[in-house]
Amino acid sequence: MYRLTVRDRVMIAHSFQGEVFGPAQGVHGATYVVETEFQSKTLDEHNLVVDIGLAHDALHRVLAVLNYQHRPLAKPQAQDCPAKELDRPLWRAR
Repeated sequence: MYRLTVRDRVMIAHSFQGEVFGPAQGVHGATYVVETEFQSKTLDEHNLVVDIGLAHDALHRVLAVLNYQHRPLAKPQAQDCPAKELDRPLWRAR
């Protein structure tokens, strides 16, 4: 199996609603590093899994829907985490 992994980052801001969250009600941020891996059983005619530039551009475009955005999180449940809420737009962007 041949693999190519590309990595990018996305910087977001978020806040929680509700007094119970104290200072986290204010806007605060995080930087997420996101990796995606392309796999193939064979290489193409150029001995590539996928063009690394195109792979990175594709990841960058998908992450652009989140980058530098404020994502207010409405009353999360105890088991929820900000990352769980943040990945929903990524799945819709596919």
